Amino acid sequence: MLAQISCLLSLIIFLVVGGLLIRPLCCRWWWKLLYLFITAVAACKIQLLYLLGGRESYFTPHLDPSILIPANWVWLVIFFYAILLLLLSLLLGLLRWSIPPLWRMEKQRWRTLGNRLRTGLLVLTAIAVSVGMYNSLQLPEPEEITIELPGLPADTPPLRLALLADLHADDIADATFMQGVVDITNGLKPDTIVIAGDFVDGPVEQFGANLEPLRGLHAPMGVYAVGGNHDVYSGLCEWEQFLSARGIRFLNNAGTPLTDSLYLAGVRDEAERRFSRSIARQPDYKEALRNAPAGSATILLAHQPATFVHPDNTADLQLSGHTHGGMMPGLRSLIALVNKGYVAGHYTRDGRQLYVSRGTRLWSGWLFRLFNPAEVTLITLRPARK
Repeated sequence: MLAQISCLLSLIIFLVVGGLLIRPLCCRWWWKLLYLFITAVAACKIQLLYLLGGRESYFTPHLDPSILIPANWVWLVIFFYAILLLLLSLLLGLLRWSIPPLWRMEKQRWRTLGNRLRTGLLVLTAIAVSVGMYNSLQLPEPEEITIELPGLPADTPPLRLALLADLHADDIADATFMQGVVDITNGLKPDTIVIAGDFVDGPVEQFGANLEPLRGLHAPMGVYAVGGNHDVYSGLCEWEQFLSARGIRFLNNAGTPLTDSLYLAGVRDEAERRFSRSIARQPDYKEALRNAPAGSATILLAHQPATFVHPDNTADLQLSGHTHGGMMPGLRSLIALVNKGYVAGHYTRDGRQLYVSRGTRLWSGWLFRLFNPAEVTLITLRPARK
């Protein structure tokens, strides 16, 4: 199904750019054929990379970054340009027929003006994509917030919790990048570290070395995690074994007390409900929170923020990732729609709280961040003020 959707998207991009940019160009027909060929290659990036190295994962080919990064740049440019070109063409058409002086403009002059605007738009799109891609390849920034939990006794000292999410180890996010994340996280001196899923895009034999630095994460109260949907696609059972051997404890529909008055739990990802026939490998919110002491404050790790509204989810605070913060204005609103309105930051609903990380990194199939930096979040937990 995903392959068919990507092919349809490639066709739409080709038709929009070919019809609205290349067809009106004032040049020889063979130049137009060349431009159409280049557009077709750019629009079919996903399919071409699959043929070159994506047999294990359709959207995450196993190729050198010197191929992946330029290919992503070209595809993002043509994707965004197709959208903006369509909007520009609609605007020009509206202006042409709504402003009387434009009615009398010579056809060739109007065509030349349109071509200049379309070319300028292509340059601006390329610049914006370059900035967004540069942002996506940078190490995350520390983000510090304070959250008050009503279940904590008034004399409870502040507890510092570091949240990571969406590491997405692959050919681009290598061991050097992960070591940088580890250094940033340890430098915050957290009491405990939690990882809200999507560790990787690929099997252990390909990317195990990339996540080897995670064994260097240190916190007095331990390092805990849940899997995400990309981990499910990548072989979660094998990754759980690999990461557990490196000091990361998975909370699979289970929990553990951090203090006498604070309980940390985690649930399996909703993707396991679709991909696993075993009931034991599906999210169970009641089971995850079952052993929480009466009256204690509860924190739930769940990869996808939409699970915040699940009727069995009674945790005081949920920590999630998955959305990458929406990646950019405009797209953020669309991503919020498919995640029950939760896309980035701190939310409160019916006395319960949710924090959604913008992601420590993001998926290499969409290397783009604009006004939306990656983060390692240091959450200071305090008792609620009376």
